[in-house]
Amino acid sequence: MLAGDTHKFESRYLDSLVGRWPEDEALYKARSPINSIDQLDCPVALFQGLEDKVVPPNQVRETAATAELCPNATHGSLAVPVCA
Repeated sequence: MLAGDTHKFESRYLDSLVGRWPEDEALYKARSPINSIDQLDCPVALFQGLEDKVVPPNQVRETAATAELCPNATHGSLAVPVCA
């Protein structure tokens, strides 16, 4: 997701951090936090500015959609399913 959504200034930045897209797609998937949400064992708070030019808001929305609300959390805390 980040490789496709990153703004022009950092468009090739991930090549040096992770690898070239799409040639190294498997490596991107292995390192992507969205693919490891089920391994978290603590509450997670997500904060995102709607005007953020580096990390587009849709990335936080997708992460939040993958997690679920913990029924015993207070003040709308976002947590992964293991909190139940």
